[in-house]
Amino acid sequence: MRILIGTSVLWIALSAISDGVSTLVLPVRLGVDPDTPSASFLGLVTFVGLIAAMLVQPLVGSFSDRLRPRVGRQAFLAAGVILVLVGLVGLAFADAPITVGLAFLWLSIALSVTQAPQQALMPDLIPTERRGMAAGLKGFADLLGAMMGFALLGALLAGGDVRPALLALAVVIVALFGVVIILLRRATSAAPPAGVPAGSSSARAAAGLLDAYRLDLRQDAAFARAVVARFAFLLGTYGVGRFLVAFVANRLRLDVGAAAEAAGGVLAVLALVTAIGALPAGFLSDRWPRSPLMVAGAGASIVGVVAFAVAGELTVVVLGGVLMAIGSALFTVANWATLVDLAPGTEAGRYLGLANIGTAGAAAVAGLLGLLIDAANSLAPGSGFLALFAASAVAMAVSGGLAMGLDSRQATAVVEGPQAAAQG
Repeated sequence: MRILIGTSVLWIALSAISDGVSTLVLPVRLGVDPDTPSASFLGLVTFVGLIAAMLVQPLVGSFSDRLRPRVGRQAFLAAGVILVLVGLVGLAFADAPITVGLAFLWLSIALSVTQAPQQALMPDLIPTERRGMAAGLKGFADLLGAMMGFALLGALLAGGDVRPALLALAVVIVALFGVVIILLRRATSAAPPAGVPAGSSSARAAAGLLDAYRLDLRQDAAFARAVVARFAFLLGTYGVGRFLVAFVANRLRLDVGAAAEAAGGVLAVLALVTAIGALPAGFLSDRWPRSPLMVAGAGASIVGVVAFAVAGELTVVVLGGVLMAIGSALFTVANWATLVDLAPGTEAGRYLGLANIGTAGAAAVAGLLGLLIDAANSLAPGSGFLALFAASAVAMAVSGGLAMGLDSRQATAVVEGPQAAAQG
């Protein structure tokens, strides 16, 4: 349990900073008014930061794989935490929109630098039979961090000064990094995959800078499929969440303030249910084949999207949110455990950095679904949100189809190679 907690606890800080800064701190720092161009600037800043972080992570993961035998993952974690602290300081003292944007870009990249070695701790230290629970703890820590971040920052930003909030985030990440060092101080790496001697390089070890982004689509077909499935599922999930306030205002005929309050309550319920559901989902992922869990998660989320589509009152919206939360817990936990199993042991940092394309890429593309809403409304007034929900449901159905057959036994065979597969 010490190792499980040690590989998961830092996600609380990373999630609190990532979600809290982009959702609460940045709008306050920019003084965003939805009726001014500053709102567009906010959207541009967050989009650029997200894309930059997505591109940096496989590169950092590759470097951490190469240097891990000499310096360990903790050295990369320490470097990332220092970069995050510099970003928080920069954001605290930036006094113009362009410097705020640059500070946020630095912070986004710094978080990605920290996340790359952090997520590689799971394949390094957790044996295959416990990775479902480890993925569940990761999901729980992610959502706990988001909820804590929103609650903490919401209180500290009440006066309009962002510095106390940023100081609190700095204290949180330093304290939790200290917990990681304490819990993992005597941790040893899990056994390397069969046929790969401890401390040696994989046959596919990266040589050039661009090789950090390379996949062999024949050899890595299952891994790529799992990443695309994650992208499709999260695209549908983020698409609904991104436009939930506008949907609630439109469907329930509320003003923007009342809609934001109602949507915030729904999102809070969704986050709470997903966090609670992540732990049993992890337990199940260690005992059942993961493919059916992902398919079930996609199915539950599709039913939740349908509930949104037909909702005429807030109760049905909440019901849809709960179904999507349960589906999200099942799918994302089982999917992440599968990705960890599919990542070659000597290149776990690079591969899981590439897997982040499924998460960050979906978050970035989800915003473009607003174009679909506007296009549908221009063709048939009032049909925009139905088009959004249809697209989200299709994306989730695609994710379920891609997840079929991606169970733990296939993952083990892929990671350990033909010799291990033949022995099985």
